[in-house]
Order: sequence, then structure tokens, then C-alpha cells
Amino acid sequence: MIIEEKKIGFRYYLNKRLNPVVIAEDNRYQVYVQVTFDRKNTQLPCPFPFSLGGLTEHRFKELFEERIDKEVKEEIEEFEAMIENILRFEFKNLKSNFVLKGLSKRLSSYYDPLGMTLRDSVSSRMKLFFKESEITKSKFRFSQIEAMLSAMDGDFASTYMMLKDIMPDIRDQLPEDLEISITAYLHFLTSRISGRVFDWLDEKIRKRFQEYLFNVPEEEEIFKYEAPGSIFVSVWREFPIRSQYRLSYVAAIDQMILS
Repeated sequence: MIIEEKKIGFRYYLNKRLNPVVIAEDNRYQVYVQVTFDRKNTQLPCPFPFSLGGLTEHRFKELFEERIDKEVKEEIEEFEAMIENILRFEFKNLKSNFVLKGLSKRLSSYYDPLGMTLRDSVSSRMKLFFKESEITKSKFRFSQIEAMLSAMDGDFASTYMMLKDIMPDIRDQLPEDLEISITAYLHFLTSRISGRVFDWLDEKIRKRFQEYLFNVPEEEEIFKYEAPGSIFVSVWREFPIRSQYRLSYVAAIDQMILS
């Protein structure tokens, strides 16, 4: 059965509900865009540098209706392609939980470095796992747990080793989904793929990571410039790629982006 792809549309307008900026007696208004997806719509301010100070009605007509400036036209088309990729990505992964409302707030997160987003996700989930663990609760008072959690604000590898000092068998205690996410994060870093979150929506980037998962270089090659005794290397060794989870690692990155 062929599933019809959801339609998406864009309508640009000057938001005259906001007070204009007056320059040389010309009223300049903030440019907004109404995004329509699956017969629902939301509004957000346009992020284009050329329109941040507002536009006159005449200039708006030239740039957004007549599209007389080639560079601006390309900028608008790139923005629309990015929004479309984001919405189709969210709709595909969230399914019935997808909500169009709030896109304006979510949009900024797609400009964050992907590695940072993955790090923050696994770090917060590790802290939650530690906080809710029955082993932790049996060993420490609540105030001690909170104090330890507040000290875990460094990089993920340092946080993991700190937890391992407290729970030596932590690797065996991890839930499977968290283990998969940690493995995906660590190997994303050593895949040498960089970019922002919205770059991950590009199938070429995803394919590069999948190729890495099937052809992980030798450890000596990956860490030839790493300092001896590196904490990161020690943690990385605890999370090798498992062949039966290769596709799960890609899906885990999707979920970390959306979490």
C-alpha cells in the first residue's frame, strides 16, 4: 500500500501585529512564515539575516513575492528544504506523537553541533539511570546522590568513569537501549563525521555513518594521536560495535535528537 506523503507549504508575510521599526520615515516589519503541514499550520519569525531588521512593504514584495534577488531566492529555498526535512524526519519517527506546534522553539536545536546533542542526551540518561538505580539508593542517602550528580558536569567519558568508581559493574547494569545509545554516540565521535543536527537528516551523512559501522578502522588507526591513558579510549573500548545492532545505532541517534 502506498502511503501519501504529507503536503507542506510556506506563506511569508509582514507581521503587522508587532510595532514596526521606523527608519527614515519608512515602516519596517518583521517577516514571518506560516508553515503548513498535514493541514495544520504554525507561524515563526524568519531567520534570514537580510530580514532581521524588518522590511518595508515594497522590499518584502521584491524579495518574497517577486523573488528578484537570486541569492535571497536561494536562501529562501534552502530554508524551506531544511524545514521540510525536519518535519518529515519528526513525523516519521514520532508518528502519532508528532506535533507541529512549537516548531519555532525546536528549530534552534537543529543548529546545535550533533556531537554535543548526542553527548547531552547520553549524559542525562546516565545520570537518571544512576539516580534511579536500586544499587545507588541502597548505598547512598538522597543528598549524597544529588551531590554526586551535580559533580557530573564534565564530558561523558569522565562522567561514566566517575559512575564506574561507584558502581564497578555499571556496564552490565545498563539497560539495552541506553547501551546502544552510548555505543552510537562514542562511535559517532570516532567516525570523524562532523556537522550540526540538521546535517544528520541528509541521507549522505547517515550513509557515511552506516559505512563506518560496517568498517570500523583498527583501534591503532583511530587513536594514533590520542594521549596514552586517555579516559575516552578506556570508555570507548567498553562499547564495541555489535553486528546485530548496526541499524539500531542509527535509529538511536534519531531518538537522541528527538529526546
